Amino acid sequence: MKRLKNILCLCAFALPLLGLSGCSGSSSTDEPTTSSAVVLTPNRTSITANGADQVIFTVKYNGMDVSSRPNMKITVTTPSGEQSEISGNAFSTQTQGEYTFTATFESQTSAPVTVTATAPVAEKYFRRVCFMDVTSTYCTFCPTASRAIAMLQQNRPDRIIALAFHADMSGGSDPFKTPATALLETLFPGTTSNLPAVIVDLRDTPESNNVSVAGAQAYNNSRNSYPATCGIRIESQYDESAGSLNITVGVTSNAGGEYRVAVVAVENGLVAPQKDGGLTIDDYVHNDVVRSLLTKSLAGDDLGVLEVDVEKTWTGSLTIDPAWNVDNMNIVAYVTDASGYINNVSECEAKNGMCDYKLNEE
Repeated sequence: MKRLKNILCLCAFALPLLGLSGCSGSSSTDEPTTSSAVVLTPNRTSITANGADQVIFTVKYNGMDVSSRPNMKITVTTPSGEQSEISGNAFSTQTQGEYTFTATFESQTSAPVTVTATAPVAEKYFRRVCFMDVTSTYCTFCPTASRAIAMLQQNRPDRIIALAFHADMSGGSDPFKTPATALLETLFPGTTSNLPAVIVDLRDTPESNNVSVAGAQAYNNSRNSYPATCGIRIESQYDESAGSLNITVGVTSNAGGEYRVAVVAVENGLVAPQKDGGLTIDDYVHNDVVRSLLTKSLAGDDLGVLEVDVEKTWTGSLTIDPAWNVDNMNIVAYVTDASGYINNVSECEAKNGMCDYKLNEE
């Protein structure tokens, strides 16, 4: 009897412990747990605290991209320690400091990553905006977009540099087609199948049927939200005996950071038939026509990390095709920053031309 009483007492003592253990186990399965299955990757680790500069995250679960899944969430811890869920997979801020992010998917949480938001740097260098006009001589609506860009340039002197990328259409082969257009298609898929198309600073794609308004908005976005943190100088020497150009591009940043430079040769005053609405204009004049991309890609050749106010240079050469008129050619150089967007752009004459750094005080 005494033995039975002891057994009953032990059972009474053990049951609450078992219940407590069961509750604890149930709770842990409902809370997110840090897991190597979820990987959070930012496209950059530093942004400018201007409310426009963004970091974009990729979230993978067991190697599968789940960045756009509705049940994926990214949590940010601010410099003050406050936590909140961000909308989607992009983040910007106007407050400086270090931000910590984690991603949660299927009740599992990634290791944290840190992104630093730095103070905006005063715009030392004169800022120009790059308009890429994707066009074709067989495109009936393309001249309207080109004229709108020309009007934007006229109303904003020395602030917009245009590049005309020609492509074929079903109606025929464009005489000014260039391999660079195919590279642009890889960056913006579907561009050449939906002409005309306009791309501003490798970022914005304003509606091509309303470039006058949408292009102006894109221009204002570049000027107001993406100030220049670098300046560009270009020198182009023509070797007449060799029929080639020797080009030097210098880039200096007052902020420092990662930059790339792209160099393009363009030609003006090219006369060729052009579809324009219901007409064909036989003596249509084509300007800003991209003839050659001198760098490896439209994203530019890597300059590495620039120290503040220390110039880095790019050098290259270009053999002039017999069909080109070097007297009508320009060299355009644009610089992309860590975001992949164009930070600044400049232009000079191809034949013994030179343009120096231009400061905002000038």
